[in-house]
Amino acid sequence: MYSKQLDQEIAAAMRGDPTLCLVYKALKDGLKPKDIAEEYAISKPEVQAAQKRLRRLAEKVIDQLSKVNYHE
Repeated sequence: MYSKQLDQEIAAAMRGDPTLCLVYKALKDGLKPKDIAEEYAISKPEVQAAQKRLRRLAEKVIDQLSKVNYHE
């Protein structure tokens, strides 16, 4: 599985959720949750909730991609 493909699939899966998109980009840029909360004026619990949603979404995308790649 390629990281670029994974990144594209995760981005496509989280469309419509601006907080999730913002947290995803910030994490990719190396920011820590505390820094994300301060930088973007989002509460720390909201950042943590977005991280949980992002983790579940990423696991789902990885599972789907691994099934597709396995059957090819």
